[in-house]
Amino acid sequence: MVTTILASTIFFLALHLAVRRTLARRFDVDLKLSRGLAALLLVAIGFYSLFRWLPLWRQAFLVEHERGSALFYVLAFIAGHFLADFLWLAYGAWLGNEPRRDLILHHVLGLAVCAIAFYVEAGYAVTAVGMTTEMLPVATGLDGVGQARGDLRLRRAAARLGLAVLWLWRIPCWIFLFAVIAWNLRTGNVIETLRRVYPICFVAALAVTAFDLYWTPAYLRMLDRFRKETA
Repeated sequence: MVTTILASTIFFLALHLAVRRTLARRFDVDLKLSRGLAALLLVAIGFYSLFRWLPLWRQAFLVEHERGSALFYVLAFIAGHFLADFLWLAYGAWLGNEPRRDLILHHVLGLAVCAIAFYVEAGYAVTAVGMTTEMLPVATGLDGVGQARGDLRLRRAAARLGLAVLWLWRIPCWIFLFAVIAWNLRTGNVIETLRRVYPICFVAALAVTAFDLYWTPAYLRMLDRFRKETA
């Protein structure tokens, strides 16, 4: 596990560094682009996991897993991504760029989820499937492209995409988790050894929903600003 996390961290740091050295623009713009590229890989993992583990939807993808399984290493790879982002944000802060607190808190949550999943040996699948929601930083990356090119229309399209991801995919995903967990607890259709894990998953879904609701007005303001500037 440690080796996989370390390798993943190095891989994503190398990606951030490659974008930084290639473009050498403002750090916040380079960060959008490198995070967008990283997110493309995570989204691919997420949708593969969704289709691979689709029969587990009745359990909200929350089942026990074996340490050393393929999903175990997928989770370690995801944890490395969060850790690399932390280190890169720290580097940006050292350069004088104030890191976004919401992004830091979001990544703290992501690392906490990975750590808990490792500890209880459950939730690898639901965490992997959750990577489908990384379509949001893909939209942020598209905004970075528009920002680098000075293309307001592209930035407007990116804002629309981000808003669509929030309300057509991310928030429905969390609502789905709430609903399935609540239904299973009510009907008793739960794996007894995972009963203690359900509240953790519920709280995590509640937290990411709060982030998405917090980001929605920001995207609406961006969209309104770009609409006025391109008019």
